[in-house]
Amino acid sequence: TTDPETNRGIPRASREAILAQVREDYQFALDQIPAAPANAGFAGVNTVRAALARYHLYAGDWSLAEQYATEVINSGKYTLAPQYADLITKDFTSEAIFEMGYTLSDDPGTGSVGLNNLFVGRREIIPSNQAVIALNATEAGDRKNSVTFNPVNLKGSDNGWTVRKYGTADEDNNNIVLFRLGEMYLIRAEARARQNRVTGASSAVEDLNVLRRRAKAPLTNEGVVGQAAVLLEIERERLYELAFEGHRWYDLVRTERIDPVMTAFSPNWKSTYEQLPIPLNEIQNNPALANDQNPGY
Repeated sequence: TTDPETNRGIPRASREAILAQVREDYQFALDQIPAAPANAGFAGVNTVRAALARYHLYAGDWSLAEQYATEVINSGKYTLAPQYADLITKDFTSEAIFEMGYTLSDDPGTGSVGLNNLFVGRREIIPSNQAVIALNATEAGDRKNSVTFNPVNLKGSDNGWTVRKYGTADEDNNNIVLFRLGEMYLIRAEARARQNRVTGASSAVEDLNVLRRRAKAPLTNEGVVGQAAVLLEIERERLYELAFEGHRWYDLVRTERIDPVMTAFSPNWKSTYEQLPIPLNEIQNNPALANDQNPGY
């Protein structure tokens, strides 16, 4: 409400209620939003379709995830950027569905907590050794260009590697990509694999190889045996293709792979860390949250 006193007594909504509201909003937007926005800096009907594809992938509604991803792919509005490096060095590529577009005056890379500042200037966030090894593997192909090495930065706990995807205000790669065509192929690949359409025409492997050809990476073998093996291929492909675009953590949580991956990453890992705690100041402002903290905190 608009009344602060009322708002201080509203209890936490259920996960199911929140997700139902999200889906309702997306479905409503399909009929309200422009079919052809001016550019990828504005949301259009394919932005909503892309959001619904991701939503249904997370929800495990495989046929709907495939349907919406296919609608975006078949819309004819987007083509894969010719070179994977274009996704690193340029804004508004041919595959951009929706980007947070910035100008010289409002670029987040120039702020104290901007992505370029955190990744490059202050180096508070650097690629993990595991990510560097993965991105430099043969099967990653040109996706290795997502990171770069400078021996000057090699000291202490700094491994010298840097994320290349977010530039400063006067560079042509300062936007934040929210949806792009490459992700739609990955969503459809996983949805098809979950429906046990692993190889052959209109299969998971067919979609994976669309991206691998673009990245000049070895193609996924049609002889890959079994659904589980292909799903692991897709997990790795999402790591390569979507590196540092904000997907990895949520992929591991939604597939229940977070514990084995993070345990191997850090001996200090606890399952509790899958969720952040509700901040203390929020609980102090709203006593209705006092007995509804996330587990382990």
